[in-house]
Amino acid sequence: MFTGNDKIIASSEVPAEVEEFMQRQWVGMSSIIYPIFALVAYFAICNVGILYMKDRKEYALKKFLRIYNCALVIASAYICIQILTNSPNTDKGFVCRKINVSKEYNRDYRLASAIYWYHITKYVEFIDSFLFILRKKFNQLSVLHRFHHSSMPLLSWISLYYIPSASVVPGIFLNSFIHFLMYSYYFFSSFGPKYTKYLWWKRYLTRLQIAQFFIIVFLSVQGIMKRCFSTGGVVYAIIMSTYNIVLICLFSNFYVKSYFNRNDAKPILNKESFKKIN
Repeated sequence: MFTGNDKIIASSEVPAEVEEFMQRQWVGMSSIIYPIFALVAYFAICNVGILYMKDRKEYALKKFLRIYNCALVIASAYICIQILTNSPNTDKGFVCRKINVSKEYNRDYRLASAIYWYHITKYVEFIDSFLFILRKKFNQLSVLHRFHHSSMPLLSWISLYYIPSASVVPGIFLNSFIHFLMYSYYFFSSFGPKYTKYLWWKRYLTRLQIAQFFIIVFLSVQGIMKRCFSTGGVVYAIIMSTYNIVLICLFSNFYVKSYFNRNDAKPILNKESFKKIN
């Protein structure tokens, strides 16, 4: 639990006890090599997979898709619940509040663990792209899709390693909540057109995504101005701000193209308008 005496991260190095704890408790947190290797492997598998499937018949994979989407709905819900039940109970200096990853601080530990599992889901979501390839939905492997999916494990790793503070919590909660809705949509839509009329709300997912990017930029800038972060944290906050500004532009462009008719600028809604890009 956070109190008025909580320390602010001010060192240019990750505290030794935090680094030791992460290496001992959380798989993949001992070195940045893990997310970098995953990024390279992701692009290699995508490129090889496209070549492999080019002259082959697509796979249906309906049952697997439902299980996969349902699993991510549950995972996203779990992360949201853990964040809601273990977040700081005060807004005093919220952005700079440090999350103590030691098990001695049970509430902080559970919150940090939720952030870690959020990081793990970013690897799992590589499967989105692999399923597109196996189903020969190559048109959905857009630059935005690959850019966003490949970068998230690396960015979430840096976030947990260098900025274990409350400033990252709102963005992670929003993203997990959006993913809960998004994978719920994919799960129900897999049962056919009869459910389409109940899924009118999908256009609002992109709006929520754009809103979350603005919030992340705001919190990153606020953290820098209040000198909350270590040197590595400041660099990361600048990268995240730039990254999310790029996403604001890309997602806004996607939203306009998907939901507005160029002739009359009225919103349109169809099965293909919301691509699986996040």
